[in-house]
Amino acid sequence: MAARYETHLGALIEQQKGLNNISDAQVVERAKQRGQKLGKSNIGRIAGGGNPAISRSAIFGLAAGLGVTPATVARAALADMGIILTEPEADSETAIRTDPTLSEQGRRMLLAVLHEVRSNGDVPYLSDGRLDPQYASGTRTGDEHLAGLLERDDLTSDG
Repeated sequence: MAARYETHLGALIEQQKGLNNISDAQVVERAKQRGQKLGKSNIGRIAGGGNPAISRSAIFGLAAGLGVTPATVARAALADMGIILTEPEADSETAIRTDPTLSEQGRRMLLAVLHEVRSNGDVPYLSDGRLDPQYASGTRTGDEHLAGLLERDDLTSDG
């Protein structure tokens, strides 16, 4: 029998099971709780690379059971078929949500920290999560703000 780590999908399955300390049966139960179908016997077959074809329902079932996105599972399955997709650029939140190396607890913690940083008000973010372009390295750079700084007496050498 081939080792589960011989495939990208197998490595993803084992990695997520290890990070979340869950068994195949628990993966199946988690998928079921999230409204997806996944058979316990399918996990071993898929992870071992015994069948290069994987169905849509298996992708969604594995994603739900492992706590990753369907795109993460699909990317690993495609890599096993020799199709390597490059990673698209993503903002911090998307990167955290889609990182297959994070446990669910780690993902929740990082998202909470990110939310706290963004809501702190020190560096405002736009509604889409991007840094406000009037800020560079956390320092306001808008014309009004810079003009206000230049008018301050306490910033001049003769002052």
